[in-house]
Parts: sequence; C-alpha cells; structure tokens
Amino acid sequence: MSRIGKQPIPVPKDVKVTIEPERVIVEGKAGKLVQRYEPQYVSVSLADGTLVVSRKGD
Repeated sequence: MSRIGKQPIPVPKDVKVTIEPERVIVEGKAGKLVQRYEPQYVSVSLADGTLVVSRKGD
C-alpha cells in the first residue's frame, strides 16, 4: 500500500460507519455509500473515530 493508503481515515461525528464481513457502509447527511472489500486481503476496523484499512500479508 502507498503511504497515503496506510493513513487512518477520520470519521466526523455526524457520520455512521457500519463494518460487515464483506462491506463497509457509511451514512451521513449527504447520503449513503456501500463499499465491498475482500476480507482475505484487507482488514477494516473502526476505533476512536478513525477508520483503519490494513493489508493482510505482503
């Protein structure tokens, strides 16, 4: 991953993030975004108001 891809993503207080086994759902006042991901390649976590996407393995 690039240096930018390794940075955590800050989530504003008025945005709701739901992490499911194969997709991430982001909802806010501007709308809703559903993004699929492959869990065997990346892991997605939400902690302290930041979303972290990390690669599994090299």
